[in-house]
Amino acid sequence: MKIFLGGSLRDIEKNEEVVNQLGTLIVERGHLLLNGCRGSLDKMIAESAATWLQGQSKNTQDYIHSYILEGEEEKQIHEVGRIFISELKDWEMQSVGLDIPEQISMADVTIFIGGSEGTLKAANFARMAQKPILGIGMFGGAGYDLNKYERPFFEH
Repeated sequence: MKIFLGGSLRDIEKNEEVVNQLGTLIVERGHLLLNGCRGSLDKMIAESAATWLQGQSKNTQDYIHSYILEGEEEKQIHEVGRIFISELKDWEMQSVGLDIPEQISMADVTIFIGGSEGTLKAANFARMAQKPILGIGMFGGAGYDLNKYERPFFEH
């Protein structure tokens, strides 16, 4: 399964261990972790997954795929796994088509932690791509709002 994990670490530092465990659990179960490569959450999740993979002598590039926008390579926050340059110039919805970011379009399921406007934008891309959304509510922010909103749809 391909799992996109996005959001923000802002205001959740006291629960970093839970976030680290989530990154580890995704790859421990053989799933492909998809994320961005710009925020502290992206870095923490990728690094925790990589630590477990390396301890198992597994190749991080097979299990961790991250994306950075073209022209923003200098903002790349980590070098863990396989890093792709996105075909998108930005995440704005002002192009002729509604292009879904690769890490969301490829995902089988999306998970969101904390965050605010940017996290909600990513969740809206997931909705357009008809991907299941799981908001992690314990950290507040957009993850909490998404959990509350999406809960009635979990059975589907």
